[in-house]
This record gives sequence, structure tokens and C-alpha cells, in this order.
Amino acid sequence: MWTEIPVIMKKSLLLIVAFTALYVMQLPSAEGQILFNYALGGGSFTPSNAVVRTVNDQKVIASYYDGANYCLACVDPINITTAKLDDHHEIADIRILDNDVFFCGYDRNSKEAFLGHATISDIESQAPHIQLLNFYVQPSLITRLWRLAAYTDYGGTIHLVAIGETWYSNTDVPPYAYPCYSYTSCDAQIIVEYTYQSGVFNYEGNLILHDVYPYYEFPCDVVVTDHYVAVVSFSAADELIIHRCSKNNVLGTFDNFFYYKVPTLKAAFYGCKMKGDTIAVASVFNDGSGTDNMQVRVVDLASMNMPYAQTFDLLDKDDIYEMAYLPDIQRLVLLQNQTYTPLTLLRHTFCFMKPYETVFPYNMEKIYEANSRKFTSLDRLSSKHIVAAGGDYWMMKDVSVNNPASTCYVIKNQLVKKLASSTPLTRNHTFQSTIILPTIPTPCNEAYDRDSMVAPCITPY
Repeated sequence: MWTEIPVIMKKSLLLIVAFTALYVMQLPSAEGQILFNYALGGGSFTPSNAVVRTVNDQKVIASYYDGANYCLACVDPINITTAKLDDHHEIADIRILDNDVFFCGYDRNSKEAFLGHATISDIESQAPHIQLLNFYVQPSLITRLWRLAAYTDYGGTIHLVAIGETWYSNTDVPPYAYPCYSYTSCDAQIIVEYTYQSGVFNYEGNLILHDVYPYYEFPCDVVVTDHYVAVVSFSAADELIIHRCSKNNVLGTFDNFFYYKVPTLKAAFYGCKMKGDTIAVASVFNDGSGTDNMQVRVVDLASMNMPYAQTFDLLDKDDIYEMAYLPDIQRLVLLQNQTYTPLTLLRHTFCFMKPYETVFPYNMEKIYEANSRKFTSLDRLSSKHIVAAGGDYWMMKDVSVNNPASTCYVIKNQLVKKLASSTPLTRNHTFQSTIILPTIPTPCNEAYDRDSMVAPCITPY
């Protein structure tokens, strides 16, 4: 079941030159155009938990909260076309397949998870056709999704794989989950699989990650590679867990289960595709030395070997948001909230790692925005550029070179050390299926605005 959001509006940019700088209209493939090292632009510069995903080097899809509504926007060098959802469908992740835009999140009113669909062409032409599918796990108090994968399988069918959690009462424990005796409510982690054909979401099933402490599994990310879908998790037993699944049947192959012993985890894992079937996974750990550190591991899904691993120290437990890999320049960019001296100085930092480096230690360059703006999402924009979002504003950066004369961002250096690799292990585990119930979401309101893009900071080469 789905509903349509009938309101989509288009905002013409008054400052086309500024927006052109932001989204790199002047890329090497565009003859006679000028490249920028860095550009920042936006509307009201209202921070929120934003998401940004690249369509191509000229266009992105972004979501953010504008203070009244959750928004889904298509941004190109000429226009920002914004669909206003409502004040309760909070978008957690977005994925793009050609003209299709898929997203997932949490309905704050009904306490239900949702999947959504739009097309880039419909948004750009202001055609009122955005689909939302609300659902929950029975019985539950809350069901939410936080990470999504979208891809086409070998037969041409679109698959949507999402991870999240469901909360239930300890007096009404479903058959697929354990009771939690010391709390009034309990939670279980879920993975959901849908296909999408002819405008319809088709439910394929779901699994509850059902195991006893300390092997209780918490899924963090889902990554699509050339031949696999990898679900990345952790357990309280100090384990990095990877489920290597078939693209044609993720749930049916979910028990391809591998784990790696790691130090004490301090934050959730994030992952990203690198090249072929290799992925990078990263998180914050405490290895017993008293100092928290970021650890980044490269895993080859074909063999499940871990050929590369490295680490750098942190002043505090610092959050990681997302990663992006730029294969042409072999840089892995981590977006994280880092602490600097004094300890109260927090900056949303972009770390430019060398994931295939073999000579250690090495100095990694990293930057943060000069005015300490928040960023929560990251994607690769071009062969050497990233794009990031932190609300109704966006930043682009050439990762291959940092300009020490720029007043737009601050450059720092970080010592990166080699980390010992881990060997994949397996053990028995338990996964249970249950029932997903679709519902009809609350109709979206029709509020919109007409803010224009401004660009407060541009650094040319």
C-alpha cells in the first residue's frame, strides 16, 4: 500500500554562479570550465540530519529537515527542486538507481518504519508522484529503519534491503525474540527485503537477528559490491560480523556468516564499497591502551580475507557518520566528529586516508570547515571530488589537493599506523523470520518555501 505526496515545488536559483561552483559544473569533462578546490553553499544554512547521494557529477539528491518539514530535493547547476514531505517522515538513507530514488526512515507519528520511492524526472518536472510504504513488525511498539541498499539483480529485478530495529513490550514478547526481564520494553534487530516492480513494493520477507548475549548482533550497515550484498554488524563479544549474501536472495543466503575478533567497540561500524568486491569498514575502538582510536579495515568479500588495516588515535570517543571511496586517486574519505585541543573543540572532519598504503606510519591530511558547520552525510561526486550535506547546505571538495591559503577550511595532519589484520571465523547462530504488516501513512502537508542558494565560501585552484 502506498500514498502519493501531491506537493513538489521548484526553487530557481538567483545565484547560479555560486551554485555552479558548489556542484562542480566546471569539471574536466566540460570544455572551457573552471575547477574549484572547495565550495560551500545552501539556503538558510539550518543544520539537520541530512543525507546526500550523487546522481552524476552535475546533480545530487538530498534530504534534510527545514524546521517544519522533511524534504527531498533534486539539485543541479540551474535549479533546486524540492518535495516537501511532512513533519514526521524522517528520511534516514537514500539510494539511487538510474532514474529511481529509493529512501527509508521512521514515521515519528505512527512509530512505524517506511520505504519510499520517487523518480528524478518527476521531481524535476514537479510531477506529484512520491510513494510511501509504512510497515511494522507484529507485535511491536516501534519499528524503524536506518540503512538501505538498492540494486538490480542478475535478472533485472530491483531489490531493496534495509536494516533497523523493532521494539516490543516485555509482557507481549513475540515468538521470534528474547524477553528482557529488567526493562518494560525490549528491542530486536531486523533486516527486511523488498523487490520493486511496476511501481509496487513487493515484500520478500525479513529476519530477526536472534541470539543470546554476548552474541546479540547489532547490524550497522549494508553494502552492495559487484557480486555480493554485505551486511556489517557487531556483537558485545568484541566481534566485527559480515554476512556475505547473494544479490538474488539476500535473506536466503544470510547465514553466510563470518566474524573477526576486534578490540572493545565504542561506536557503530560504517562500510562502503571500494573496488570490485572489496569493502572498507570503520569504527571507533578502545584497544586497552586508554586511548580511543579509529580503525579501518579492508575486506575482500570473495575470500573474506582482510589484506589491509590501519588506525589513528583520537582524543575522545568521536562519532563516524559515513565513508566514500574515490578509486581513481585511491583515497578513502571518512566523515567524523573529531575532538581537538582543547577537548571541548569539536569539528566535523573529513579524513583523507590511503587504504592501500603499505609504508607506515604516514601523515594523513584532514580538513574541517572554518566556521565549524555540521555535516552528517558524504558521497563521491566525481573522480576526485566529494559532496557532503549537513542540512539545507552542501559542501564539495577536491580530495586530491588541499590549498593551505584557503580561508574556507582548516587543514590538519594525523599520524596513521598499521593495524594487525584479523582472520575470519564462523560459529552457529540463530535467525528468525516474522511478519511485516503494511499500513497507510498519514497524508503529507503542503508547506513549502522559496529560499535561494547562497555561497559564502569558494576556494579556486
